[in-house]
Amino acid sequence: MLTSHLVRTKVHGQYIKPSYIKEADSSLLNTAVTLIDMYNHHRGKTKGELNSCFEECFGQSSNNIVNRGLYKILEDRCEFEFLAEQDPIALREQLFVLASQKHQSGCFVREEIISQVTEHLDLPSENFDKLIFSDLKDNHVMIDFAEISAENLLRRYNTALAQAVLLKADNLEITIKDKDPRRYRQLFRAIKFRQLLYTINGNVKNGFKIVLDGPMNLFRSSQKYGLQMALFFPALLLCDRWQLRTQVAWKKKTKIFRVDHKQNLYSHYPDTGMFIPEEVKIFLERFSALQSEWDISSHPDYIEMESQQICIPDYVFTHKTKGIVVYLEIFGFWRKSALQKRLQMDMQEKNILLAVSEKLDVGEKAESHNSRYVYNYKTVLIPKAILEMLNSLYLKEQI
Repeated sequence: MLTSHLVRTKVHGQYIKPSYIKEADSSLLNTAVTLIDMYNHHRGKTKGELNSCFEECFGQSSNNIVNRGLYKILEDRCEFEFLAEQDPIALREQLFVLASQKHQSGCFVREEIISQVTEHLDLPSENFDKLIFSDLKDNHVMIDFAEISAENLLRRYNTALAQAVLLKADNLEITIKDKDPRRYRQLFRAIKFRQLLYTINGNVKNGFKIVLDGPMNLFRSSQKYGLQMALFFPALLLCDRWQLRTQVAWKKKTKIFRVDHKQNLYSHYPDTGMFIPEEVKIFLERFSALQSEWDISSHPDYIEMESQQICIPDYVFTHKTKGIVVYLEIFGFWRKSALQKRLQMDMQEKNILLAVSEKLDVGEKAESHNSRYVYNYKTVLIPKAILEMLNSLYLKEQI
């Protein structure tokens, strides 16, 4: 993700537009190739060595902001690790204790102190300075780098510019009309995967209007929520026909940001459907292990509610003998008004339960809700509690 000082934009009246680069620019392609080679050649070397190499090659470049943006995108594709046989914190403590003792005795000689510590621990003295600070980020070693082509790096840069603007967004208004109905399900799952606050209206034939609460429209956790919204954006790029409009808080002013499919922004997400989070898999396994009268599955289809609104459940429970079908939607980031709006839908008629996490409340203050169709939890869903809720609501009422 690009940090704010690496974002290039143009303002035209009330509108803001990222300063996209030309993806076929030969000079930029050459720069991209050089940067990718630089990262490949620094596998097994420290982050500090990599940074020094970049400054030597590009530090005075006239295209400095773009180069640093490309460099940051490549950095996000790396895995750096703290590698040291000795604990640097313990080494520093020993060094400082000995240095204090020597200073008090009036015979402080730096080289002698280092020599005593290295001899005591059987360490090489020539790399001692690097060893005692090996936990600093500049001394972390690159252990992996995810390859990318020069062309895709430039495409990824343009997408990253748009994502950076969305970090400052108010509500996102998205209209989508896709040729393939499966795209809708894929996009809706992406919204759920990122735990975004959403309202969806429409149908498969005429398309959908999606409103997502933006990070600037929340009281709490706006930075974390904004990151999830930005990470959702590449999933939208996989769709054929779409438009996005939002207001952004940019340099203490409110501007309008618009983007659509005609700009051909690049999605680096694999077009293979949405990844199933590990916590979803774990709950499936744990609920199934209860060996109850209910079968459970994930990824049910979306449900059309009243007024053409859409609900996106996370699980569907089917009673083995009675055939009762119940849906459970995990409410991601939430606030009181959004939850109350959802509860006003025909939840009972559609057999829909809501699971609400106290941790993801982004309202003005924490709220508790005691609706019989709401399951309140702190960090993870408890299978036994969900089972008791299913039996209480949908079996006892039929007796």
